[in-house]
Amino acid sequence: MGNRVKQVGLAEAPPETRAIYQRVFGDKDPVALPGTATGSPGDYWTTLALVPDIFKLSTEIVWGLLAPAGSSRLRCANSRSCARRSSVTADSSTRNISRSPKCPR
Repeated sequence: MGNRVKQVGLAEAPPETRAIYQRVFGDKDPVALPGTATGSPGDYWTTLALVPDIFKLSTEIVWGLLAPAGSSRLRCANSRSCARRSSVTADSSTRNISRSPKCPR
């Protein structure tokens, strides 16, 4: 992550963020010991936690999209595919933001 964006460590995280960190990282501090069980660095979670309301909302959306089949609110056959298709992508060189095609209904 470098020094461009601050990350929220376990000690400075509010209770709601700590609950999400527990689910993603277990008992460790994600800033002091980065990395998730799936091998990603986990810095998405620790930098997004800078804005608690957006962090909570985005976490609910991500977990809803990746829920097991039958429990997701999406009508798509493959919720992971829908999550990718509906993601926001950004071109870092021009700072243009565009949306990928939406999930077919």
